[in-house]
Amino acid sequence: MFYAGEHYNGGPYVNGLRMTRQLNLLGHCILPMVLSYNGDDSAHRYFTSIGIDSVSFNIPARREDVMRWILEELQRFNPDVFIPNICLSGLYASRWVQKAGIVTVAVQRSIDRRNSLIAEIFGFGKFWKTTGFVCVSKYLLDITSKFESYSKNVSVIPSGVVLHNKCANQTKNNIKICYAGRLEKGEKRVDLISSAFFRLARNKKLSFTFIGEGREKQNLVNSVQSRKLDKRITFTRFLIDKEYYSKLMEHNIIVLFSDFEGMPGAIMDGMSCGLIPVCRHYDGLEELVLHKETGFVFRTNEEFEQIINQLVSDQKLRIKISYNARRHIEKYYSLTVCAKKWELFLKELLKTNMEKKDIIIPKRFRGKYHPELIGFEIPHETTFNKYLKKAIRIIKRIFT
Repeated sequence: MFYAGEHYNGGPYVNGLRMTRQLNLLGHCILPMVLSYNGDDSAHRYFTSIGIDSVSFNIPARREDVMRWILEELQRFNPDVFIPNICLSGLYASRWVQKAGIVTVAVQRSIDRRNSLIAEIFGFGKFWKTTGFVCVSKYLLDITSKFESYSKNVSVIPSGVVLHNKCANQTKNNIKICYAGRLEKGEKRVDLISSAFFRLARNKKLSFTFIGEGREKQNLVNSVQSRKLDKRITFTRFLIDKEYYSKLMEHNIIVLFSDFEGMPGAIMDGMSCGLIPVCRHYDGLEELVLHKETGFVFRTNEEFEQIINQLVSDQKLRIKISYNARRHIEKYYSLTVCAKKWELFLKELLKTNMEKKDIIIPKRFRGKYHPELIGFEIPHETTFNKYLKKAIRIIKRIFT
C-alpha cells in the first residue's frame, strides 16, 4: 500500500511504484493498493501503462471506511502477504488481516514522530503489532534496539533504485547542481538550499535545478525571478522513470539539506546516475554517503561552498567520487538487491505463519487509535473528534 497525490509524491510513493513493478517482474502476483488524495489517479495510470491491475480509494475519508475497503479488496485478492507500508488505515486493518493467517509488514522510513510511532505501535507493540517490520536503514533499526526480543521479525531493506548504463558526464567545465524532492521547508529545508544556490550563482560556471513539487515552489520561483536568475536556476515538475533519470544525468552534483531522513531516495537515485552527493550531516547518513569516498558531508554553509568549489575545480576528483557513488549503490541499494531482500524476508515470515482462513470484516473496528496519528491520513478527523468530544461534555453536563 502507498499514498498518491498532493503532498504524497515523495520517496514512499516512488518506491511503491518501483518495488511493485520489480516484484511483478520476479514472478509475484502483486495488487497495488493506493490511497489517492483527492482523487489523484497518477498511480493507477502508471500501473495500467505497464500492465498491472491496481485498486484505489479516495481520501480523506473516515478511517473505518478505508479499513473496510482494504479488507474487502483483500477478501477478493486472497494474498499470502499484506504490506500496509506506512499507510495508517492499512496498519490498523492489519489486526483483522492477521487473524486470517496472512503475513502483514509495517515499514519505518524516517525518524520523525509519525514513523517512530509506526515502529512503536505496529512494529513492536502488542495490540496492533504486525507480523514483520522493515526499516529502510540500519540506523533506524539501531534506534529501536530496545525491542531486541523481536529482532527475528525485523529486517533492514532500503528503498531500491534503478541502475542505468549511462552516467552523468563529469568532464564538463560547466557544472550543474540539482535538488530532487519535495519543495518544502522544515524537514527538506529548501529555503536553505535556495539561499545556498543564490550565493553560489556568483560563479558563472554553475547552474542549478529544483526537481519536484511542493508548497514552497511558487515562493522559490518568485525569489529566483526577483534576482533575475531564472536562466541559471530552473524548475521542473515531479518526474518519474526515464524522464526523471534523464534529467538527473544532465547534472553533476545532487544536494540535500535535510535535518533527518530515513534513507534519502533522491540521493540514491542521483548516485545511481553518477552524480556526486553533497549532503548536510544527519545521524545515519554515513551508511550511504561516506565523506570523500562516495560523496561529501558538510555541517556549515562555509563547508558546503568549499566542497562545491573544490568539485568545480577538480575534474579528477569528480570522476573518482562519481564512480565510487555508483558502485556503492550497485552493491547495496539497487532495486534488484532490495527486491531479493524482500523475497527472503517474506519467505522467512511465511514459514512461521498460521494456516490461512477467510478474512472476517467486523461490524465495528474495536481498538484505540493513537492520538498523535489521528489527522495525518484523515485530515478532517482531528476537527471531527474535537467537536465530538465537546458535544459529549455538553451532554454530560445536561444530564448530571
